[in-house]
Amino acid sequence: MIGARTYFDSEADQLTPRAEAEFYGWLKMRNATFKTTCQNRFRELDAEIAALVAAERTGPVEVLDVAVSAGTSTLELKEALTAAGLAPRICATDLFLEGRLFDLAPGLTVLTDRSGWPLQYQLGRRAIRPWVRRLDLLTLTAPLRLAAARMIAPRLGRMVAEGKGRRVTLASRRVADCPDIELIEDDILQPRGAFAGRFDLIRAANILNRNYFPEAQLRGAVRNLAGYLRGPGSLLLVTRTDEATARNDATLFRRTDAGRLAEVRGFGKGSEIRELVLDAL
Repeated sequence: MIGARTYFDSEADQLTPRAEAEFYGWLKMRNATFKTTCQNRFRELDAEIAALVAAERTGPVEVLDVAVSAGTSTLELKEALTAAGLAPRICATDLFLEGRLFDLAPGLTVLTDRSGWPLQYQLGRRAIRPWVRRLDLLTLTAPLRLAAARMIAPRLGRMVAEGKGRRVTLASRRVADCPDIELIEDDILQPRGAFAGRFDLIRAANILNRNYFPEAQLRGAVRNLAGYLRGPGSLLLVTRTDEATARNDATLFRRTDAGRLAEVRGFGKGSEIRELVLDAL
């Protein structure tokens, strides 16, 4: 496990994709999700989507990629669209993209989210996770980890409110440094006026599924995303990776002249919320 101080003090070209995946794979967010990242998860799907977009458009393409985690897949989507002859400008959003680094004592660094919730401790060169796993219950370290997080979080929260700590971006350094990718913290369940009617292509990967949200919230999220589409002909891709087979089950939708979403094509088994999307508007 890589320490946060080590990670953010390293030059971007010193960090391999594998090292970044390891670093983010150990970060557990306040909502109990992990900030995992994985290379080539959507590679074949990206190529097919890029070809479909390029068949209808040329030049600049405005893209919204939601719930991007560390953003590795966003960079791969950009590369696929560029290889298809397009000039993508991508807005990549996630609920957790802003972090802080605090030096609480000599040799002790704490990485937190924007509210001050601890995500990792680094003691010297050793990285320590604050969250609890099952083995901790057996080794009796669970109470210590929980007590430390609950004790330190209020102090860190006050420090955040006072503007202290070093701001860091919780995304791949290669993504954060890419001039064609804009990173924005955003909640997919809350409408964002600045996004209205802006995008030619929207991708919602591994976020809109029934394990995460009840139906009412899924419908609200789909309505939000549909409102961000530029107009007739713009596209919405909803996909989910089958963890057992690594197959991407996806459906591509097009905004119609009537303002609804129509299915263009399915991939794998298709999106599990296909019918909901078609009926959401």
